[in-house]
Amino acid sequence: MFQQVCSTHDIDTWSRSLQGVCGLFETQPAHEHSLFIGDLRYRDFAELRLARIRTNAARLLYRAPGGDRLDDRYCFLVMQTYGRSRIRQDGETTELSPGSLALIDPTRSCEILPQGLMEHASLHLERSRVCRSLRGAARSFGKIGAGSVSARLLRGLVEQLADSTLPAHATCGEEGAALQEALLQLLAPAWKAARPHGEADAEAGTPAAALRERACRLIDECLPDPCLGPKLVARQLGTSLRQLHRLFEESDESVSRYILHRRLERAASNLGDPALTSRSITELAYRWGFTDSTHFSRIFKRRYDCSPRQYRSRALAVAAV
Repeated sequence: MFQQVCSTHDIDTWSRSLQGVCGLFETQPAHEHSLFIGDLRYRDFAELRLARIRTNAARLLYRAPGGDRLDDRYCFLVMQTYGRSRIRQDGETTELSPGSLALIDPTRSCEILPQGLMEHASLHLERSRVCRSLRGAARSFGKIGAGSVSARLLRGLVEQLADSTLPAHATCGEEGAALQEALLQLLAPAWKAARPHGEADAEAGTPAAALRERACRLIDECLPDPCLGPKLVARQLGTSLRQLHRLFEESDESVSRYILHRRLERAASNLGDPALTSRSITELAYRWGFTDSTHFSRIFKRRYDCSPRQYRSRALAVAAV
């Protein structure tokens, strides 16, 4: 169970609570007269801490202290669980949407910029072990791409740890150590598989093919966001809407249809997962950006020739054999 530290509209109470759990973050409200929202809770899996941070602040600023005040014990593995945010560190900006993962190094100053109300799940990983795992990597912080198998497993594990229904007995010492080891083992290949923007352009056969590859990776990362659509993809890629549509038309598929098919594939995969039988069909649909359960059932049946309930029943029966 998560321990609630504070749920408040008072920014001073929130700031003290956040600093007690996550370090020397300063909070700036969105507007002087707007209602501030701050909810903070955490859970310890032995030495592994996970904090759930929900706020509509304009900025969470971390100024890395010098000398003896520097706390270099941890790195933060952050997953955006609701809303959108930006993280800035060393002059670079990382955009996060629901399901996105990022690594933050608190030995250097950084700022988190919520775009309205947002929620993060933040895991405190031992920094020395993270550095050993990422030895030789070209960068030490930023967004973790979602394309690799290790990245998808990493995100799934963080989602499970952030689940408030996880039983309390999962906090024993051996389990906590095993969880941190599993996170680190998945982090290293996921991190190395994440290439900076532009690097793919040099490796792909044509600029158009490289841009489409980037668009597909971005779509996969943003599938849980109900606002995902062609306009958002084009804006994030820094290209025109017309150019984006042209890239997908060459494959006889529209951007919107590609997004829909990817969402249906993820939902179908979850429906057939024995580990997710406690989750309702509506919950799994919402997990991948669908906001209307009736609409989801209709287009799912059109795609798979059976209802989500029938699909789940058949898939679980096959898995049990």
